[in-house]
Amino acid sequence: MKASKKVSFLVLSLFIPLMIFFSSSVPAAKSYEIVPLTDPVTNPDTTDEINIDFQTKGSQTAEGYLPDNGDVYGERGNGFTYGWTPGIVGAARDYSLIEPDLKLATLNQFGQGIIWEIAVPNGKYEVTVSIGDIRYPDQIKGKLLLLAEETVIFENKQIDGKWEHVKPVGQTYVSKTVEADVTDGKLTLDPKDTATENIKINYINIKSLDVPIPIDPVDPGSEEPLPDIDRTPLTIVAFGEEAESDVPLVKADSEVMAPVKFIAEQLGADVVWNEEKNAVLINSMPGQARLKQQSTQLIVNGLEINPDVRPFVLDGNRMLPVREISEAMGLDVAWDEESLTLYISLRHHTEPSKELYGWASVEAEGQDGTKGGGDAEPLTVTTLEELEQLAGDDVPRVIVVSGTITSGVEPINIGSNKTITGDNEYATIRGGIAINDSSNTIIRNLNFQGIWPIFGPADAIAVRNSHHLWFDHLNIWDASDGLLDLTQGTNYVTVSWNKFFYTDPDNPHRLVSLNGGGAEHDATDTGKNKVTYHHNWFANNTDQRMPRVLFGQAHAYNNYYTASNNNYAIGVGVFASMLVENNYFKDVRNPHQFMYPDRRPAYITAAGNIYDNTSGLMETGAVTPEGYNSVAPFTNPPYAYDLNDAEDIPFLVTRYAGLTVNKDMTAPEAPVIVDPAESAVFRTRTPSIRGTAEPSSIVTITLTGTSPGSTKNKTLTTTADSNSSFSVESTRLNNGTYTVTATATDAAGNVSHASINRSFRIKGQADKK
Repeated sequence: MKASKKVSFLVLSLFIPLMIFFSSSVPAAKSYEIVPLTDPVTNPDTTDEINIDFQTKGSQTAEGYLPDNGDVYGERGNGFTYGWTPGIVGAARDYSLIEPDLKLATLNQFGQGIIWEIAVPNGKYEVTVSIGDIRYPDQIKGKLLLLAEETVIFENKQIDGKWEHVKPVGQTYVSKTVEADVTDGKLTLDPKDTATENIKINYINIKSLDVPIPIDPVDPGSEEPLPDIDRTPLTIVAFGEEAESDVPLVKADSEVMAPVKFIAEQLGADVVWNEEKNAVLINSMPGQARLKQQSTQLIVNGLEINPDVRPFVLDGNRMLPVREISEAMGLDVAWDEESLTLYISLRHHTEPSKELYGWASVEAEGQDGTKGGGDAEPLTVTTLEELEQLAGDDVPRVIVVSGTITSGVEPINIGSNKTITGDNEYATIRGGIAINDSSNTIIRNLNFQGIWPIFGPADAIAVRNSHHLWFDHLNIWDASDGLLDLTQGTNYVTVSWNKFFYTDPDNPHRLVSLNGGGAEHDATDTGKNKVTYHHNWFANNTDQRMPRVLFGQAHAYNNYYTASNNNYAIGVGVFASMLVENNYFKDVRNPHQFMYPDRRPAYITAAGNIYDNTSGLMETGAVTPEGYNSVAPFTNPPYAYDLNDAEDIPFLVTRYAGLTVNKDMTAPEAPVIVDPAESAVFRTRTPSIRGTAEPSSIVTITLTGTSPGSTKNKTLTTTADSNSSFSVESTRLNNGTYTVTATATDAAGNVSHASINRSFRIKGQADKK
C-alpha cells in the first residue's frame, strides 16, 4: 500500500471574544433544537413548541424535528418523554428515495389498541397532525378515527356501504390542526380501536397556547469507568518477533490492551475511530457499524465483537483488546504467565483454492460450467448509469466496480455472461441487484449493503429463473428482506466464501438465503434449485434461511454458523434433499430442520458436522407425509470438491470469507505529530491545527481532554490540498489538558494514524493574569 506522508501539527494562538460554548442548547422563542447527548446541560429551559417526525431508526430527521422511531413510551434522551404503547418499531417506514420532504417521507402506523403519548404540562395545545403514504396513497380499509385527547382530528364517513377517504382525490397527504385540552400530564393520540391500517402518521406539531413546556435534557453522565489497570511491563511477540510500542501495554481486568497504532502496525490492520457511530473499525467500513451506541462498538472485518473489556481511553490513547481482535482476524493467541508475554501467530495452513466448486461448475442446460465474462478486457465503472449500461445486456464483459454505487428504489439488472467484481475492499453496491432469466454470471469481491430501513430493493441480491451463477467472496448485509434469494427455478448455483450479517437486531426480516420461493411453486421449481453453499460465514444477527431449500438438491459444506439467538439455520422441505457436511455450528438454535413436514416430503443427510453449544432440532433422514413417496437422499454430488475438517472451519472461514481483493494488510507509515511541545500553554479556546498529509487525503483530528473540566473530545475533519497542506480550526474547548490523535485516509483508501503522547494546555481569558 502507498504510505502517507508524515503529518505535522501546529497549534496557533488566536484571540477571540468570550462566548458561551453550548449556546445552541437554548432555543429561541417558538422553536426547539435537539440537545446532543454529549452536551452537558445544567440549566433546563422551556419551549412553546415541539415537532416530532415519525420515522425508522436509520432515517434522516427533518430539520427542526425530534425523531420518533416507534419505541415504547419513555424518556428519549433529548429533553422529552414520549412514545408508543406498546412500541411499534417494525411498523415504521422510510420512503425518502421517492419523497424529498423528509417530514413526509417517513411514517409509522397505528395498530389496534395502540396509542401515542407525550408528557406535557396540563393546558391547552394547538396540535397539527399529518397522515399519508406516498407508496400507497389511496389505501383505505375501513373506518378511520384519530383523536388528540377528546378532540377529533380525522374521521371518515360511510357512504353507500363504503368508507370515504379523509383527503381529496389525488392528494397524497393531509394535515389537520385542532385544539386539545390536556388534564392528565400527557397529550394522547388515540384511534379508539377503529380499523387502523390507513392511519399512517408522518409528523406532529404541538404548540402550547397557555403554559411553557419544560425541556429537561437527560444528563449524559460520564464515560464508562476505567477497568482495573495493571501497568506491569508486558511483552507481545507477533509472528515470531518482539513487537515494539511507543505506548506501554497494560492489562485491564486481566486482558492485554494496546493502543490503536500498535494494532495497525503490528497486526497489519486498518484501524479507524468513527466518532459518529462510537465505533472502532478494524478492516471495516462505517456502514458495518450500527447507529451510535452508548458503549463503544468494536467492528472487526465487518462483524461486531463483544470483548470482555471494551476499548477505553487511557492517558490520551485509545486502548484495544489484543486477544479478541487477533482471534477475530483469524490469528492464534497464547499467553505465557511466567514471562508475561502474549504470543500472536498465524496458524500453519494451506490457503484456500480460488477454483470454482459446486453445482455452478457442472455442465448442463447448454452451459459448460460458469465462466462469466471470461477474458474480456476489464471495464471500470463508478456510477449507476455506467453499471446499468454495461451490466444489463448479455454481451460478455468483466466489470470492475469502484467506490460505492447506489441502486435507488429499483435493483440494478444484471444480464448473462458477466463477471462483476470490486477494485478494492471498499467497492460497494448499496441497495440491490436483480438477475432475471440470465446465465453464466460471476459476482465476486464486492460489498452488498442493503438499504433497510429505507424503501428500496427488498433483497440485496435477487435471482429468478436463472442458471450457472457463482457468488464468491462477498460481504452481504442489512437487506430489508433476503440477502441472497434464489427463486423461480434458479439452478446450478455456487455460493462460496461469503460473509452474511445484519447490524441491527431490530430489523424484522433478518433472512439470509432462499433456495426456492414457496411450498406451492411446483411449476417453476420442480427439478431445479441445485445449489452449493460452502465456506460461508452466517454471522451476527442472521435469523434464518441459511439457507432454506425447497424442491432442490442442495449441498452445504464447511460453512460457519455463529448467529446466536437465531430462529433456525438450515431448513429443508417440499421434495428437497440436502447434504449437510462438515459444517461448524456454534451457539445457534436448530442447526438443521424440516420445513412443512406435514405437507410435503424431504430428506436431510448430515455428516461430519460439529455442534458447539447448539440447541434445538438437528433433524436428519426422511420425512414423508401420508400419500407421498419418500425423497431419495442426496449423498453423491456430481462434482469434485475439497472438504476441510469441521474443526478447522472457524479459523479458515473467519480469515478468508468476505472480500479478498487487494488485501495488502501492510499498514502505511504513520504520520508523526511534532507539535505542540510538551506543557505548551495557549490562550485561545479555538486552536488552529495544520500540517501535511498525502494530497486529497481526508484528515480526522481528535482532541481528547485528559484533565478534570476539559471537553471530553472534539473531532475535526479536513482535506489536504494539492500541496499536501491542511488547516482546520477547532470549535470552542473548555480550559484543560488535551492530547491529539490524527488519522489520514488517502484517495486509495490507505489509512495512517498518529497521536501526541505529550500534552498541552489551553487557558481561556478567565485564566489571564
